[in-house]
Amino acid sequence: MVRGDMGCEYFVRYRQSSNTNQYVGGTAESIWSYCDGETTSVPITSDWVGTSKSPQIFKGDSGEYLLYLSDYTATGPGLLNIFATKLMSRGDLYPINSALTKEVFKITTMCDELMPVMEISVDKKTNDVVYRSGADLYVITKEEIEGCIASGTPTAGKKLDLIIQSDFSQTHEHLVTVQLNKHISNVDVVRTKYGQVNALLTVRGQGWVAPADDDESTRQTYGGGYSKVPLRRYRLAPGYMNGGSMRVMAVKSVNETHSLILATDYESKSGAEENFYLLRSDGKGEVVSSDNAILSTLGSTREGGLGSVIADSIAVSPTGKLAAFFDTDGRLCVLDITKGELKVVKTWIREFSELKFSPGGRYLGFTHSARNQFTQISIIDTTDDDLEIVHATSDRFNCRSFVWGDGTLYFLSDRDVNTDIGHPWGTRAQMPHLDGKRMLFGLDLVAGKGKTFEVAELQSHVEEDVEEEGGGEGDAVEDFDFGTDPNIKYTLARNAYLIQGLAPAEYEDLFAYTGGGLLMLFEDNLVSYNLKSTNIGVVLESPGMCGSSSSSEFVWCMDRYQMQVVEVATSSVLEADVDDFAISVHPRLEWYGMFGDSWRMLRDYFYDVNMHGLDWEGIYEKYLPLVSRVGHREELDHIFKLMASELSALHVFVYGGEYRSVMGWEESYVNEVASLGASLSKTAEGYEIDMIFEGDPDYPFIAQPIYSPLSHKTLSRSNQVGLEAGDVIVSINNEDVRSLPSLWYALRGQSGRSVRLGVLRKKSVGAEFVVVAAISPEEADELRYSHWEWETRQNAKEMAKEEGFEVGYVHLRSMSGAKAENAFMRGFFEDYNKEGLILDVRNNHGGNIDSWVLDSLQRQSWMYWESRNSNITNGGLGWDEQFAFRGDIVVLVNEHTASDGEGVTKGIMELGLGTVVGTRTWGGGIWLSSDNRLVDGALGGSAPEVRVYDESGKDIGVENHGVVPDIVVDNDPLLNFPMNTDSQLEKAIEVLKGKVAERREKGPFFP
Repeated sequence: MVRGDMGCEYFVRYRQSSNTNQYVGGTAESIWSYCDGETTSVPITSDWVGTSKSPQIFKGDSGEYLLYLSDYTATGPGLLNIFATKLMSRGDLYPINSALTKEVFKITTMCDELMPVMEISVDKKTNDVVYRSGADLYVITKEEIEGCIASGTPTAGKKLDLIIQSDFSQTHEHLVTVQLNKHISNVDVVRTKYGQVNALLTVRGQGWVAPADDDESTRQTYGGGYSKVPLRRYRLAPGYMNGGSMRVMAVKSVNETHSLILATDYESKSGAEENFYLLRSDGKGEVVSSDNAILSTLGSTREGGLGSVIADSIAVSPTGKLAAFFDTDGRLCVLDITKGELKVVKTWIREFSELKFSPGGRYLGFTHSARNQFTQISIIDTTDDDLEIVHATSDRFNCRSFVWGDGTLYFLSDRDVNTDIGHPWGTRAQMPHLDGKRMLFGLDLVAGKGKTFEVAELQSHVEEDVEEEGGGEGDAVEDFDFGTDPNIKYTLARNAYLIQGLAPAEYEDLFAYTGGGLLMLFEDNLVSYNLKSTNIGVVLESPGMCGSSSSSEFVWCMDRYQMQVVEVATSSVLEADVDDFAISVHPRLEWYGMFGDSWRMLRDYFYDVNMHGLDWEGIYEKYLPLVSRVGHREELDHIFKLMASELSALHVFVYGGEYRSVMGWEESYVNEVASLGASLSKTAEGYEIDMIFEGDPDYPFIAQPIYSPLSHKTLSRSNQVGLEAGDVIVSINNEDVRSLPSLWYALRGQSGRSVRLGVLRKKSVGAEFVVVAAISPEEADELRYSHWEWETRQNAKEMAKEEGFEVGYVHLRSMSGAKAENAFMRGFFEDYNKEGLILDVRNNHGGNIDSWVLDSLQRQSWMYWESRNSNITNGGLGWDEQFAFRGDIVVLVNEHTASDGEGVTKGIMELGLGTVVGTRTWGGGIWLSSDNRLVDGALGGSAPEVRVYDESGKDIGVENHGVVPDIVVDNDPLLNFPMNTDSQLEKAIEVLKGKVAERREKGPFFP
């Protein structure tokens, strides 16, 4: 906000949350003005649909000008440049009904082919302008700006040559303490030829080997003398000198001496394409290089490559001969590790998961989505040239989490649908629902019709040098033989059967077949289930996340503090050496790797393989030079934002990196400013209370606290009298608030603590004291929002009552999960019989329950019930369909209605369910899943992955545009906030009043 000499302030409404160039959605930044003494504010740049922001006052010889950044071009939004317009007088701005005309001058143009202007500042003394583009600062003198205005010719100004003297401490090599559940992304377990059990860990972009043992002394530091020498934990890849430039995605055991590694190839053009490497993992020292690369993913799928491999999907056969995985385009691939040859399975299936090889490595089982979205288990024979898929389970129900047994495939299924809802009667429209329970099934693998199950032997075939270290050809490995009939690929038992003795329950995962039983996750414990005796024994209590090894010999489990390895055959538990674990990081090398990763994953995860027509390789070359200028992690984020914004797509976010905090947790807490749960204004006496917040008193369990610390409902519990609007706070903990720069200085570090307030009550004379418990900023935000929600509901009902009808009001803060569902149910069902309904999705930040809300609103009444003593007017059964809303609906939206909030709004418009009132929404019409994480866990530009279209195949018109309301009403920022006027709500009541009147003309509301 800036203030001119004529008593007018210039400010920017909204803040664009997505990193999006050429943005024209609801939160496109716009400059407004407000002049002292006026009751409304005035839009200055509302004639432009794109972005206008960062207003600055420039004083030239010919007068005052408003400088600002805008993406204006004659053909539509472009990149941000500096513009100027003559500063308008109060008479030019008011009255607001008059036509607001202004002449605009473009000051810069250098960025049209390069990078946008990101920041601007006017020197108050010289009136020179400094701006930033990319990593450089430029200066435009006062005279040059006046020349641009006079001639209409833009300028680039002069680049400032700056030298910063610093040790740039954040670029130094340092150690990162490993947090198991945060930094470890992939695990495998192998037994070496010496009998040692090792965990193969993918740790924050590095491959490590950690020994696992049941002897605690081998995991302690060496004590000298006759103490045992500790087992060795060591880094497998990458080497120290290229640590950071290469990112290890997964380490999988091939045999007792070698591992398959998926990692970025620092020798590729971008340094970010992925490669598979075969590397020694037995501690004898081998560096990842092109010499041991066996398969490159070959870059973009647009150019015939594989794109990015889903690292979590990689499975290696127990023989070590084959690996399987799927990529970001959903293709299932089988890799011959010994030959470096790849086969891609030809199928319509794209939603794969749970790849698991049979004990001998010939067959690959996997789960996937059927065409009806149910989960199936299917199998392919890897010796089959066509890799034909055979479905092992039906698509009539969900089947998942399988393990190969001796001639039997064991899996979990929810095929029996059980619900505790037996009828639709009662409040809140009871609906059948799944109880979440699964049952254990077995599917016999047979050799043909009526034939007995046979066993064939497969041997491990690995490259010669691997065979020599692994002990020759190895032992014969048993696998299944589905028969030799040339007309039968393989035959499965006709029906799966229920495993008796195991009641339906919320079984979570199967991990391994023990020979006579199964290791599985049940009630958050790793348990052993005996198939014969049906006994269940707990192996590990609350083990956290678990998985099985490539060899199926081990199950590993990991929580925040430890990693444990279970030997499948004996259920014995080993402890992996992950104590005092830290890894070396070279930030500058890592930043280059992260830049390449971000670029590659945006390319491979983005919904459009053509990248909206961009030269994506050119984008890489454009921003790569900036990486060498990065001095700390936040600056790298800025590059990510610039690069990702080129896609001109919404749902593109950058956040979550390992940022160095200037304060530790304790310092952050003591500097946290507590709240009193009220809005205050500074006066000559102290701080006057304008409003005390409280939420809906009927739902005290929804938001905490429900009442302000100053309210009577809170203070009466301690036999004190609550404060009211108009009372003045004069001291905090006996310190005069007038002596402080701000009231908030006295509330730092006071969250949850008692605070003694000196107050002047408007109804009494003299100061008195009350003791209150201050609340945290998060609690204050929740309380303030709950207050607005409750107040808006009350206002809506009172306004409707004044107009002669009844209205229901439902506000949805988001569309996410049970909280959003509960909010809809609380608001809707109590008022389903009203003549009008307001669905308020203003400030809704999205989610995915739009279909559930739309389903409830689409119900129609077609039949009614009445008896001698009850009907629809006195609480009787009402109508069928139960709880169908028969009145008129108005949806309230604003610029912060986002994502699925826009989805439910667009659905109501398209289905003709109601009228939309408010302002253009955010514009997020491509859905995302935020899978493309960087090595430090950050999103370097979340990739919108799922396009949304209508029955004609066209986009639904929301992306980078927003939903345009049927009736556009903007809440003036001055009226809405200080004066608490809600023009959008008023218009909703007006619309409903007219709709209700039309309905009443046709007959009574209750037939």
